Amino acid sequence: MPLMLNLNFDDEEPIFDPLRSQKELKKKNLKKYETFIQKLYNIPKYKKGRKKGLIIKKYNNCPVKIELEDGKRGASGILDIQLDKKYLYRESYIVQQHFLSGAIFQSFYFPRLKNYCKDINKYIRRSSKLFPNNFLQIKDCKYCLYPGGPFGKKIIKYDVKISYQMQNASYKKKNSDNFADDLKKNIYTDMQLSSLFIQIYYISIVCNKKGLHHNDLKAANIIINKAKKKFVYTGLGKLKIHIKKGDIIPIFVDYDLISFKDIGDDHPASGTSEDFNFFTMKLSEKNPKIYKQFNDIIELPQYDQRINSKKLKLIFKKYNIE
Repeated sequence: MPLMLNLNFDDEEPIFDPLRSQKELKKKNLKKYETFIQKLYNIPKYKKGRKKGLIIKKYNNCPVKIELEDGKRGASGILDIQLDKKYLYRESYIVQQHFLSGAIFQSFYFPRLKNYCKDINKYIRRSSKLFPNNFLQIKDCKYCLYPGGPFGKKIIKYDVKISYQMQNASYKKKNSDNFADDLKKNIYTDMQLSSLFIQIYYISIVCNKKGLHHNDLKAANIIINKAKKKFVYTGLGKLKIHIKKGDIIPIFVDYDLISFKDIGDDHPASGTSEDFNFFTMKLSEKNPKIYKQFNDIIELPQYDQRINSKKLKLIFKKYNIE
């Protein structure tokens, strides 16, 4: 009896349609975003007046009107450290850009938007316990809604704006230049630069060991200022750095991309969660001469490697770091 060939394809799996899959993913993520906005819109936020006759305002139009033309623009917002009111202004546009990036939307951008102030304050609180002179505090944080968004009013009725007032990092400084600006002007001596690099190394290594990752640590996100008092860096065993009043110190700013673990492949800054490694990588791109000049500091072991105390002591001694 001849073999009969069955050509019934009814049980075959449907052909994968990438465009349909993208539309479904965008629709799903858009729904989550709109649900979050609706909850935010329905929560009373502002109280005006005294105890009697309180007037409760909902977030409608953002109550904080900020002009930051002179601020430093980053991936997620604008940081101004010069004026009396220090604000970081961040829109949800960067979140909406990743509606089609399923993994990073779910793992990073959307959770960060929902828990923004909580996450940033948690990072600052923990890092400031380790290094109270090198991180800025948030004085006030607001979620604001304003009409329309990047996709238009028909798709998203309201967009989200987050603004928070920062501690003044420009104490007695005449400008809001960051470390990247300073490096272009060549205003530091070799000893000052070596001290700053070793301080940045020390702070970033200790923080990473404690599960605190800046994730965007580069010269543009560091403000250099003078120490208001003497203090000591601790956290790397017996190795300590003594800072005198008036010494220049680094202040880490711009905490949009912080995390409490190594982010891995879905890194929002397309880099590494090893902060000093990321810092040196950006330094080699922007300032190759300085990178080569301080190569012995640049190549110090990272947080996930064994810290060689003898090597660190030699570096400290070479640059007269006590």
